[in-house]
Amino acid sequence: MTDFKLLEIAKKYTDKKVGSSSPSTPSTSNYDDLKNKPSINGKELTGNLSSDEIGVSSKDHNHDEKYASKDSEHAHSNKEILDSITKEKIEEWDKELNITVTDDGTLVID
Repeated sequence: MTDFKLLEIAKKYTDKKVGSSSPSTPSTSNYDDLKNKPSINGKELTGNLSSDEIGVSSKDHNHDEKYASKDSEHAHSNKEILDSITKEKIEEWDKELNITVTDDGTLVID
């Protein structure tokens, strides 16, 4: 059988429009036009939602605008300990500890 005959047979079973296809599902480049948008905790993800609005905020963390301040209120059970750690304390600990990392990645503390 010649190559030409094979091509003639193949033509019967192929699409006449080479390089074109029609999508089986509609598409859009506009997110707002999408159907079945993703959701978190039952809240559809549209617009500019906060973590509170979709229900993913931790009850133990209130990292809002005041959080950066030492005077801010937050509910960590170890707040007093964490707030007492200063740069000077860290430098003191660094002087007292002799930490070595071996070639295999093992941490050795003397």
